[in-house]
Amino acid sequence: MPRPDIDTVIAELTPRGRKRRWISILTAIIALAVGVILSYQLIIREEVDPDLLISDAKLMMGRDDFEGAIPKLKLAHEHEGDNPEICTLLAICFDRIGEVAEAIRWQREAVRIEPENPNLRMRLAILLEKEGRIEEAAEEWRRIAALQPDNLYAKEKLKELKAKADRSLR
Repeated sequence: MPRPDIDTVIAELTPRGRKRRWISILTAIIALAVGVILSYQLIIREEVDPDLLISDAKLMMGRDDFEGAIPKLKLAHEHEGDNPEICTLLAICFDRIGEVAEAIRWQREAVRIEPENPNLRMRLAILLEKEGRIEEAAEEWRRIAALQPDNLYAKEKLKELKAKADRSLR
């Protein structure tokens, strides 16, 4: 390592030289700290950005990784609890892995958030019927028919479920 010249040594030994050196060191420390803080914020933001989590979960669902999508969706739900899309995606995931009761719970949450949404109610009715809860499913189809009087599918499902209920009573 080359030896510093005499002017550099003298400059560093003077009060003004030491002050500059400390300012340089403090500036470097502050720049490093700011960089660390910004990096940390980016990492945290990615972890709790519901839109990013939902996108990741949808990609996983597209690859049939429903179990892998559930933790991302639950984290998104923690940060954006009144989002019926998150609840419905969770319901789909639980349905696909065979946990229909849990799927119903999440779909009910979606309906609680948007009670006037017939599509959310339709998903709930289908899950209830799948679980064998015919009377509850019929009630959801009635609500759908009330929300959409021209919905022929809802009216057909009501007739079908009424016939099922009548057969089970015999």
